[in-house]
Amino acid sequence: MSITPQRLAFRPARNTKELESLFRLRYQGYLESQCASLVTDNQHGFELDVYDHYAHHIGLFQEGNFGAHPIGYLRLVQEHAGPFSDHVEAIANRYGIACPLPEEGPGLPLLSNCLEKATISEHMNLLRPERNGIVEASRFVFAPEARSGGYTKFFVEAAIARMLYHHRYSGIMLACHPRHAALYRRYGFKQIVDGNQNDYNGLAASILSMQIPDIRPALQSKIEEMGLAQQRHGSLLLHPESKDWSAPMPASKERLVA
Repeated sequence: MSITPQRLAFRPARNTKELESLFRLRYQGYLESQCASLVTDNQHGFELDVYDHYAHHIGLFQEGNFGAHPIGYLRLVQEHAGPFSDHVEAIANRYGIACPLPEEGPGLPLLSNCLEKATISEHMNLLRPERNGIVEASRFVFAPEARSGGYTKFFVEAAIARMLYHHRYSGIMLACHPRHAALYRRYGFKQIVDGNQNDYNGLAASILSMQIPDIRPALQSKIEEMGLAQQRHGSLLLHPESKDWSAPMPASKERLVA
């Protein structure tokens, strides 16, 4: 079954309730995927880890008079304290979940979980000195009813724009199944480690990287515009029927951008 909401909003969680709904979506998406071994079935219906304290938690929210319901999720893990740590701790306390509190920065998940640490670390050191450090994009999932909606292109472009032009990270890192690496290379990501030769907690994982100069030339101006719009407004809207996006303005004044 697919969904056809009036509009979708790509944005961070706005409160603890929305953050918990994103964690539940993330957990269910991973349980039903080839990455199910990375989560543990439990009574709460979601999991937390130390990286959640260091992350931006971004959703694709179906919005309307009924409120906001997440149908997509992405975690952006950085190397310094994140803006959601208090909300993560509140959720952990509410359910009695043992979630490690941040002390020293834990680094990025892919560096902790992959065998090719030397190659990955060397590449990260090339990115780190500039601007706001580096970020790992991870835990990308859609709800079952959204997987056939054709939202992947918008979500990936909006995420790249947010990381490089809104938060101004010097580079993006990500780990993905080798079959999915080609999708990201189409946007300009470069492969750092071949997934067929890299173990990520028992799974094959390609390690990819991107900086602003790597963005495919045909997408440069679009992604920059999407990033600057997020910097001004905090979110982007997607209109599902047309697949056009806009900044969040009053309905009568929305400016659609193909």
